[in-house]
Amino acid sequence: AMLDRLEKATGPLKSLEAEFIQVRHLALTDEDVQATGRLRFMTPDSFRLDYRTPDADVLTMRGDSLLVYFASLEQAQRYRLDQDERTRDMFLLFSSSRGLLERRFDIILGPETPEGRPLRFQPLGESIDGSISEIWVHLDPKTGYPERIFFREEGGDTVLFRLSKTKQNRKLFNQDFVFVP
Repeated sequence: AMLDRLEKATGPLKSLEAEFIQVRHLALTDEDVQATGRLRFMTPDSFRLDYRTPDADVLTMRGDSLLVYFASLEQAQRYRLDQDERTRDMFLLFSSSRGLLERRFDIILGPETPEGRPLRFQPLGESIDGSISEIWVHLDPKTGYPERIFFREEGGDTVLFRLSKTKQNRKLFNQDFVFVP
């Protein structure tokens, strides 16, 4: 039922914008690093994170290209993504069809939490990028869109995204997903 809600909500989705708080827990040092920013997504395959704090880093994905800009280093790294690469599914959770998700992940309904019951996505076969072992997604009870996304990495690190002020189907343009320093 929850996966149906996600697919129903994201089916007509053309674009999505949201503010986010990201908390990365570093297992090795047992410390949390918090970041804030704005997430933008446009179907079929454009995704962007603009970090505000602690650094103005940028992550953009469009088509077969992933670019990560590190503001403090004034450096960018570009990666080529294969059409079948699981990274695409992770970032494009907002538009992946139920069938595609079920081919890539074991999906179960998690236990009840104060935020509701999450969906758990565990990669089938190899982990995503060789590092992510599971993803937990809490859906907004009103919209059905992801509002809390939790990633567990193989090395023990975790990343939590809390989305707020979500706006869907606003006018976005391809150039919104092109990085310009």
